[in-house]
Amino acid sequence: NKIGASLAPNSNGSFYVNGDSNNSNENIQDDNANYNPITDYEYTLFAKEDTGLNDNYVLLKKYIGSSNNVIIPNNYNINGKTYKVVLYGNYVHPGYSGNESLFSNNNNITEVELPSNLLTTSSNDAVSNLSSTSLNGMFMNCNSLESVSNIPDTVTSMESTFYNCTSLANGPAIPENVENMSHTFY
Repeated sequence: NKIGASLAPNSNGSFYVNGDSNNSNENIQDDNANYNPITDYEYTLFAKEDTGLNDNYVLLKKYIGSSNNVIIPNNYNINGKTYKVVLYGNYVHPGYSGNESLFSNNNNITEVELPSNLLTTSSNDAVSNLSSTSLNGMFMNCNSLESVSNIPDTVTSMESTFYNCTSLANGPAIPENVENMSHTFY
């Protein structure tokens, strides 16, 4: 499954989606046709040779796709390179402005399947402070969200994860390692 997108470089050597996804010279390929294409997201690529990191990463900043059912892979293959998926989440306590995450305030999604090798960061312009333990505020104010099929076992903090998700009917199994569930289903 080939998916095109026009990518433009940032000043820091990473890339972002630019313009019409039908006019591309980039070779973006899904590992599995069941996953949502990379063009369903605002994202930035971080290539290890440009950043000094040990791996290539793709930071998924915001879901902008039209599908109500979202399935996120562990990796995307872009231009023959494998990029590990990192989810953006900048959690701010309910009642304060500034909460941003990959899915926060999205009223279209109904179902989400997270990657089994979860990586998150609170920075929307760098792949730093990577965590596999936090889903804080990830689905905050997603009023149409009905189910999330999985929470990876590495997660220990779910503060306000499903805050104001008024349609959530099929909550996922909560891993036994979760220590913080403050306002999770508030």
